[in-house]
Amino acid sequence: MRKILLVLMALCMLSSVCFASMADKVNAISSYTGETKKVSILLDAPLGYMSNEEIRNMVVDKADEMFPTPQFLVTPFEDSQMMKQIYREEHNMPTTEYASTFGTALKMADIQAIGQSLDADYVMFIQVSDSGPSYSSSSSWIPFIGGISSTKAKTSVKCDIRIMNVNTGKYVAMKQTVKDGADSSSSFMGIGGDQPSFDKAYQEAIERCLYELDIDTSKL
Repeated sequence: MRKILLVLMALCMLSSVCFASMADKVNAISSYTGETKKVSILLDAPLGYMSNEEIRNMVVDKADEMFPTPQFLVTPFEDSQMMKQIYREEHNMPTTEYASTFGTALKMADIQAIGQSLDADYVMFIQVSDSGPSYSSSSSWIPFIGGISSTKAKTSVKCDIRIMNVNTGKYVAMKQTVKDGADSSSSFMGIGGDQPSFDKAYQEAIERCLYELDIDTSKL
């Protein structure tokens, strides 16, 4: 009987906490009299990383944390990405895998134009690029086995996060992080040897940049 009473008390307390939390949100929304500002998120990175669900969720979660309602309204991530792709297509800018690596990064005027097309007050622009891989190789001969070759590849992944006031076309906040990545592969008698993968370095660079980004958006 005592256990039943304890369970009932716990349920009542949980219900009270949930109700209080909901009430706080309702009160915050009802008491807010200022203007709701629209924010769009643009991720410009090699295609393989833009389609990575974990990275996309990381970006969306950070945006929701930085730009809380009712002061801000974050537009759907997919809508912003589609508008960015359309802009690149219309301006003959590459949309292929390494579009952000070889000098085709979006400039301030481009970001402002995309923000205006999305009717946004602010744009959080995230750009990820790498320095390109550098390789080093070694080989050895093992008696009765044959030749074994190994290749090591290294790169530096850079993540830039900038928040733009679309009306002025100026950045109001910026953050940059760099993460080194490495991968290796081996082949036996010329068989094997995969292409290097820097997925982990990309993910860690974005994760660190998002984690270290600490901006008081209430002043925007």
